[in-house]
Amino acid sequence: MTANDLRELLRATAAEGSDAVDLAEDAVVARIQRRRIRTRRYAVTGIALTVAAVIAATTWAVRPGDGHPPAATTPPATRLVGIGHAAIAVPTQWATNQLHCGTPQKDTVIIDAGPQGLCQTPYPKGVESVMVRSGKPIDFHADETFQLDGVRAQRQRTTCPVDSLNRVTVCSGTVFIPSLDVSFQAESSTNADEIHSILARITIIADKVGVPEPLFSESNPAARFGEQYADRLTALGLKPNIQTRKSPGSIPGTVLAVSPSPGTILAPGAPVTVTVPAGSGPGTAEVPPRIVTSDLDGPTGMEAALQARLAVDANGCVRAGAGKPTVTLVWPRGYTVKGDAKSFEILDGANNVVARSGVLLTIDGGGADHFEDTWTGRDCVSGGHLWMVGTIHASR
Repeated sequence: MTANDLRELLRATAAEGSDAVDLAEDAVVARIQRRRIRTRRYAVTGIALTVAAVIAATTWAVRPGDGHPPAATTPPATRLVGIGHAAIAVPTQWATNQLHCGTPQKDTVIIDAGPQGLCQTPYPKGVESVMVRSGKPIDFHADETFQLDGVRAQRQRTTCPVDSLNRVTVCSGTVFIPSLDVSFQAESSTNADEIHSILARITIIADKVGVPEPLFSESNPAARFGEQYADRLTALGLKPNIQTRKSPGSIPGTVLAVSPSPGTILAPGAPVTVTVPAGSGPGTAEVPPRIVTSDLDGPTGMEAALQARLAVDANGCVRAGAGKPTVTLVWPRGYTVKGDAKSFEILDGANNVVARSGVLLTIDGGGADHFEDTWTGRDCVSGGHLWMVGTIHASR
């Protein structure tokens, strides 16, 4: 069989609805499950995986929508970063989490970046990045479905809006793998071709496991808490080792550190150390969440931006992120919170959901100098910053 024959075969198996592809996908899932309980190597079955096995040093990917057959790439000097059995090859010279207020400052892979600063930052020109995360991005929609190493994946088409701060065009595109619950969000301020190049390096690693990030996701909103995160590691075939350390003011049960770091590719059965605050345990996260509200009847018109996930502290107060210094969110009058400390929603005065815990949000608004007497929730303010909440939307 020639290289052209292989390309045509892979192209055929990538067609949505192909019986051969469905069989290959079932084989991949079964293979992953078998590897969690055995250590010997299994033969790969299915047409799409057979092609991948013949060209072992090559990563194959489909570029939906461009009308071309899949291209083989062997990027030099790369490292794998992934979650579970989905990974992407990024250049070794790329940094990790090189962000300023949520904006990449140099070529970087983004995973478990944590809360971002209170500012707007222009997007530099000529910068590439990819965010690796669990779950489907809240603003994701599938424009096309294709096959990735025999596993069904969804692609959101590349778009190239202009950054409002410095008029730089920033292209972005996303691949989501439903069966593995992992997404890859690529951005480039060079051109759209870079998005295709980045996403073409996604691969399925049936014989390895990527350490997941201990963050909330839509499918697993409690994953930031130690016990649930340990269960997730176990389900992926890794061995969690829970340790504690004193951390006054930390949210009970939250994960303080993970080693090896999220995104690291390990062999099945490898240990992962999870550090939680001393004294964490069942019942410590049961304080009902509550919010600070102002005397404003709607979102503030201030136009700064804060990027963070909502979290609840030991007193039940909803904050922007779990880090230091604390950022207390001040919501408009009539807003309420529904749920518990592990999973909650913020509702406006008309009972519409405006924000959910665990989702990376861009919260427009601005800082406040002091707590006003007409506001509610004074006991939730203990140092740190006050942030008047404006319009909220999912971060890109």
